[in-house]
Amino acid sequence: MKRSVSLILAGGLTALIGITIFVLGFSAVITPIQAGADNLMGVDVPIPTQAQLPQVDVEATAQAIQYQNQQTESQALMQEREAALQAQIEQSQQAVSELDNVSQAQLAKMRAELVELKAQIDQVTASNQATQAHVEQLQQTIQNDDTVYQNQLATLQANLTQAENQIKQETETVYAQLQAAYDQIAQRQAAAAQAAAAQAAASSGSGGGGSHDDDDHEDNERGDDDHEDGDHGEGEDDD
Repeated sequence: MKRSVSLILAGGLTALIGITIFVLGFSAVITPIQAGADNLMGVDVPIPTQAQLPQVDVEATAQAIQYQNQQTESQALMQEREAALQAQIEQSQQAVSELDNVSQAQLAKMRAELVELKAQIDQVTASNQATQAHVEQLQQTIQNDDTVYQNQLATLQANLTQAENQIKQETETVYAQLQAAYDQIAQRQAAAAQAAAAQAAASSGSGGGGSHDDDDHEDNERGDDDHEDGDHGEGEDDD
């Protein structure tokens, strides 16, 4: 469409220039011819006599030939100018056609560059979208991992607290059992010492029969030792 409009405008402009040149040239040629005709019309031609008829015919013939020659020259000049004008018109049309071809080539090149640029933009856009999706996925993964870590840490802390409380409770229980065992041992040792002292006093007071008392004392001490060993073993079992 643009090409047709350009050709029409160029052709119209060229035709207008050609018509102007043609009118000017035609006026330049016609003016001398009209002046010659006016001169011929202004000539006072006497009425020829019979004797003068051949002379009048010769002059008229000469003038007619001159007029015909001028007309022929005018036509030749007009044809020459018309040919030059036609050549200019053809040259202008060729220039317009070449300009249109160059414009079409440039437009095609620009269209190709625009298509390539659009493809690059689409590729960059797709790459940015993929990168954004990957970043969002990483953020979600990090958030999930942090949630799992926090849950595991809370569970571990709860387990450690529970284990610490249990160990503390067991330690207190064992310590209480050991303290009770130590108290029992101390009480038994005190009772054994009191019994030994009483037996020693009784032995020293009775006099005779000492060997029998000694045997009884040894049996009592042996029995107390066995009893203490048994109690100590029970305390260790409780521990």
